[in-house]
Amino acid sequence: MDCLKRLNSIYTVFFIIFFLSCSLASCKFSKESSLICNKILDARVISSKKLSAAISEEMEGNVKISIQLLKEGLDSLSEYYSSDNVIDDSGMHLVLAHQAEISGDLISTLKIYKRVLETRVAIITEKYSDMHCSDK
Repeated sequence: MDCLKRLNSIYTVFFIIFFLSCSLASCKFSKESSLICNKILDARVISSKKLSAAISEEMEGNVKISIQLLKEGLDSLSEYYSSDNVIDDSGMHLVLAHQAEISGDLISTLKIYKRVLETRVAIITEKYSDMHCSDK
């Protein structure tokens, strides 16, 4: 009987340790997921603001500033944009925009960068629309 009590105590301690370790792992995963979620949403907000500012600069005739803002917006999304689930040819458009910029065709450069950023913001928004981030 004494042996059964010890065995029962050992099992109880084991399950308590197991439960606590699972809870801590879950908590850690949850915090990491929340941090990633917040980074993705922050990147989307930054890129949307850059897009909006670029459009304003374009309307004022500041093409070079607009192009720079669009590039910054694209850079802010770059880490979170690519995925195996996204089939996209905008990388080729970025190559074309770069070539247009080198050749001095800033209007084409602006149009291409703007279209790519608009598309990528829309894709990120759709891709992560069901994410509900907790407070930072």
